Amino acid sequence: MKTGIVYWVCTTLLCLALFAMGLSNFVQPGDMNVEIAKSGYPSHFFMVLGVWQVLAAIAISVPFATVFDIFLSLHFLFAF
Repeated sequence: MKTGIVYWVCTTLLCLALFAMGLSNFVQPGDMNVEIAKSGYPSHFFMVLGVWQVLAAIAISVPFATVFDIFLSLHFLFAF
């Protein structure tokens, strides 16, 4: 019982962080456009990355996708 609560709290925090990162990449605030131009990436790259991060946050929150959930959690680990 306690393990399930800890799992869902950690999963919820992971989903919220991934959703927030994806949303900020998708919206691209003004300062971010300057940094994107400096780094040499095309501007649409971060928009696509943001969409995929939001979709990954939704996929992690699905309760019965355990193997897929593990791979998405590893993506989040490597994203930092």
